[in-house]
Amino acid sequence: MARMPAVRTRDHRSDAELIEACNSGDAKDATSAFGELYRRHKDYVVRVAYRSSDDHQIALDALQETFTWLLKQFPPSGAGITRTAKMTSELSPIARTTALTLLRKKQRYTAGSDVDPESLPSQEPQTDSDIDSLVAMLPAERREVVLLRFV
Repeated sequence: MARMPAVRTRDHRSDAELIEACNSGDAKDATSAFGELYRRHKDYVVRVAYRSSDDHQIALDALQETFTWLLKQFPPSGAGITRTAKMTSELSPIARTTALTLLRKKQRYTAGSDVDPESLPSQEPQTDSDIDSLVAMLPAERREVVLLRFV
């Protein structure tokens, strides 16, 4: 006998009712309400983040961070959310800002990846002259940063 796939029932409450359930409902109802908010708005958040970053992985990371932020707003960790606009209007700036922040972090880390790991010494420097020679091997702008930081 063929097994019937599980039918996912949609929650027909409005976003305002779902937010109210997250703010003051019992744990089971709040979990269900948050899950429905996620299902309704995840694609929108990914689209906004992708338009801001033009990177699919960053858009997915922004989705996770946006809904983590939203979850933290609800009790017991937060005071709750007072809805002042459509849910998409409230999520849009969070998703955009998160995506841009993640994109800047990615660019910052990839900009410093021009150092060949094979050219690095295999063991820790033992003397001041070893450290001086390693600092001398750095490109001029990086050498300046190290010297300004430690000298």
